Amino acid sequence: MPLSMSNLKNLTILSKFVVGSKKGSHLNELKDLLHLQGELFISELQKVKEVRDVVHANLFEKQGLRNLILHWGEDFGNLRDYKREAQVLHSLKPHTNLENLTISCYGGSIFPFWLDDPSYRKIASLRLQGCLNVSSLPSLGQLPSLRELSFEGLNTIRKIDHEFYRGKKAFSSLTSLKFEEMLTWKDWSPYVGGSKEEVPFSCLRHLVIQCCPSLLGTLPCQLDCLIKLEIHSCPCLNNPTNEFFLPSLDELYLKGCHKEILKSFRLVKLTSLTILKIYNLVEFVCFDHGFISFLVKLKKLHIAKCDKLTCL
Repeated sequence: MPLSMSNLKNLTILSKFVVGSKKGSHLNELKDLLHLQGELFISELQKVKEVRDVVHANLFEKQGLRNLILHWGEDFGNLRDYKREAQVLHSLKPHTNLENLTISCYGGSIFPFWLDDPSYRKIASLRLQGCLNVSSLPSLGQLPSLRELSFEGLNTIRKIDHEFYRGKKAFSSLTSLKFEEMLTWKDWSPYVGGSKEEVPFSCLRHLVIQCCPSLLGTLPCQLDCLIKLEIHSCPCLNNPTNEFFLPSLDELYLKGCHKEILKSFRLVKLTSLTILKIYNLVEFVCFDHGFISFLVKLKKLHIAKCDKLTCL
């Protein structure tokens, strides 16, 4: 980073700050830049040596920031100090005006307390990716404006339970939810309190579950607004639920799964479905009796790499 940036006290646009060891590349250079607006991308955060530099960066006072991207290096080698990284992320607390947040390749084992603070009422998009050591997800269900939520490469997560929702009417504004490359994730509790009394995701329209090879548990069963469902490379997800209720589902994509996954959809009666794509469904020979008869609005049917298919 150029020297003396900290003197630009009226600066409004700083799209990227690269942390380094040289003078001018420490995060405390941001201390007096209180008028920053729009998006700020802070990269190479694993190079922070002093946590006090992060505290002095004073992100919480930068009320004009709307989009924040926090990125650590992708090399999770022995030179990383994961305990310090947790302290760094804790100290990078942004102002509550923030609308979009991405945390990438963070090496700590827990997310900071501020991430699921309901005072972040304006956060509409949250993306957590490549955080290999985090063992539990934050309780995000009460962020009132959250519309898009994405988890990618969180390979230590084993279960998602009621703590993820933290209360009634969880994820009341969420429209898009994605899970990708969650390699050890096995169980997903679809209910807020472990019972059927409180069903979350009342506005969810798009759900993606991709490359989750260990996932066995039940998926949310009552998704009244879901329009598009994609399940890719989840070979153990043989029977995601016996009680699916998907009255608005328009598009269904199944790829790299076991044929048993279709049994759940046989009970759903997908009368709104217009697009069905099936690719590489293991041991898929034919649809169960009656499945096709419910596809009264189907316009596009695409089946590929199902070598044992004999009939519909």
